[in-house]
Amino acid sequence: MTAQIPEVLQFEGRSHAMCTEPLEDYFALTGIKSPFEANCSALWRGYIGTWEIRDQRLYLVGLKGRTYEGAELTLGSLFPGHGGRVYAHWYSGTVRLPEGKLLEYFHGGYASTYERDCLLRIEKGVLVQTSVQRNGEATGADAGGEDEGYEVAHDGYCVTIFSAPNYCDQMGNKGAFIRFGGFRAQLVNGAGNVGIMPTIKIIRCGDDGIGFLRGVC
Repeated sequence: MTAQIPEVLQFEGRSHAMCTEPLEDYFALTGIKSPFEANCSALWRGYIGTWEIRDQRLYLVGLKGRTYEGAELTLGSLFPGHGGRVYAHWYSGTVRLPEGKLLEYFHGGYASTYERDCLLRIEKGVLVQTSVQRNGEATGADAGGEDEGYEVAHDGYCVTIFSAPNYCDQMGNKGAFIRFGGFRAQLVNGAGNVGIMPTIKIIRCGDDGIGFLRGVC
């Protein structure tokens, strides 16, 4: 499963990536089949919801997606008569807001690990507890980020290249490529910016002669 585009939550004056999908609970509890078409592997649910915590309550305030017939589906069409926001009284669970630098990228769901997770405990749409889980600290060798088109992690042992700019016309990320020359490499994003220029060393070769590389900043 491809890493998924998160929902958006407005909380404490900031916009956060939200790695939780409260609207899926609504469909499950009501028995209503989701009308959204999944037209992108990074957005299997077929929509992006914008949420808000106001007066300790969770509200759905925006919705963007399309039906299987190609028609645009918004908050007003899914919840007619509710005005500009819908109180998420159906949802009980933990909302996860990742914060800080990426520690480990995982190409599936919301399984990537960041330096911190802000965890919001919700009961029947009401915020009852806020906590922060610390997962570690990025080292000096880690650089870039999904938005920059590349990610260097694990103390330089792992380099991830995001080759598709503005993935699924939703992410707003740059694309990037890696250029090898001798034992040097350049990571270049779509804006032409060189992120890092590590020295490439072969740290192990398999029986087939394929080398495992490490970038040393």
